[in-house]
Amino acid sequence: MRRMRVIRRLFLLLVLVFALLVAGVQLLPHETGDLDTLLPDADNCALPCALGIIPGVTSLDEAGRILNDHPWVADYQLSRSITVDSGYLIWRWSGEQPTYIDGDEEAALWVDNGRVEWMQVTTHLPFGDLWLRLGTPSGGYVWYVELTAERIFQRMYYKAYDLLVEFDVLCPTRLDGFWSAPVRLRYGVQPADDAQAYQTPRWGACR
Repeated sequence: MRRMRVIRRLFLLLVLVFALLVAGVQLLPHETGDLDTLLPDADNCALPCALGIIPGVTSLDEAGRILNDHPWVADYQLSRSITVDSGYLIWRWSGEQPTYIDGDEEAALWVDNGRVEWMQVTTHLPFGDLWLRLGTPSGGYVWYVELTAERIFQRMYYKAYDLLVEFDVLCPTRLDGFWSAPVRLRYGVQPADDAQAYQTPRWGACR
């Protein structure tokens, strides 16, 4: 009996040491340079700002100058709508962009009456990293589509940051796939009127 008590105490001590090590690692400073480019919090470019473009503030001409001079941007094209000074401005990445940005996907912004309304960037940023940075979304949707394989689509809002986040995972939903899923960010978007309080899906079966 005494030997079993000693083993139990030793086991609990090892668990405590492991927990302290994990906590210590979490407290260490992390390299967040790439993350800061997507989720900036500096006074001159805080969310929903990105690349120096601020939805609701930056004009079409200013956005064009920023993209034209930006080393991350290879080229861009404006597809005008029927309304003057409105349309999509789409650009390709140069290869010098941070690793969190998906260089294979074009980025875009929507201009209405000469002013940027929103901007969209596809990323390699795992949803788990975004959650740790911004916390629980303020609202959102979950829906299912059966294509070649059943998927669960996530659309969530961070109202305080004018940020919309989207991604999808295969069903059944697994912890690793959910938290590691790369997200698409749309800056300058407020929740839809019928957005509900966001809830993560059940693990396992999607429905």
